[in-house]
Amino acid sequence: MTIESTILGIDVSKSSITTHILTQYPIGGLQGYWNKTRNKASSLYPAFYSNPDAKKKQKSAFDFADYLAEIKPGYAILEPTGNHYSRLWASILNKLEIKILWVGHVELRRYRGGKNLPNKSDPADALAMAAYGHDPDHHLETGELNMRYFLMHRPEPIDELRDLCQQLEHLNRVQSPIINYARQLLAWQFPEVAHTKSASSKAGFLPPLWPWLAKRLEISPAGKTRIENRYKHIHRQRLRD
Repeated sequence: MTIESTILGIDVSKSSITTHILTQYPIGGLQGYWNKTRNKASSLYPAFYSNPDAKKKQKSAFDFADYLAEIKPGYAILEPTGNHYSRLWASILNKLEIKILWVGHVELRRYRGGKNLPNKSDPADALAMAAYGHDPDHHLETGELNMRYFLMHRPEPIDELRDLCQQLEHLNRVQSPIINYARQLLAWQFPEVAHTKSASSKAGFLPPLWPWLAKRLEISPAGKTRIENRYKHIHRQRLRD
């Protein structure tokens, strides 16, 4: 026995989503269903955009909210593609009290391949996710969804900690090339500090070398004076030499 439910599959891209709604698992299988519906993407696989192009008559996030209010899905199934890309759409679903289920990347890829659906197709991914929730293999004997086939919901503090870790990782990736290039320039312009470790001794101030180079204000007066005097002294020595 399968409990009937309306399931919305959502494929998340960088600035848009592609959706598909199913009320039951397609009779005859997914490949046959896909072949019958793939040429009706605009009506059966509607897309919504975070920054819609009015000239192309693209639908917005507000249209997505109206669409949800119209179809009233019991569940929305998404793949966690880019935590920030999915956040806008997940917030709309949460606001309308629509339960979200997440399917892992590996599980979805295997499922889509096992059903002979095309790869790198947003509508096909949306169909696969909608069908994933209706597939009898993903239900208990009672007809309810078997949650072992879905990703566990993370408590909000864990999501926040994960976001902060990702921000730090990104900043580390971005700052390393900048620091390395700055040290290369200093190697001939101010070699005496090129490979020194700059650290601030006072709270509220940045390590003195970097704000001094950037002409920022977040530098302690003592640190600024020390670096400027050293630079002037070395510059005078070079002129004498």
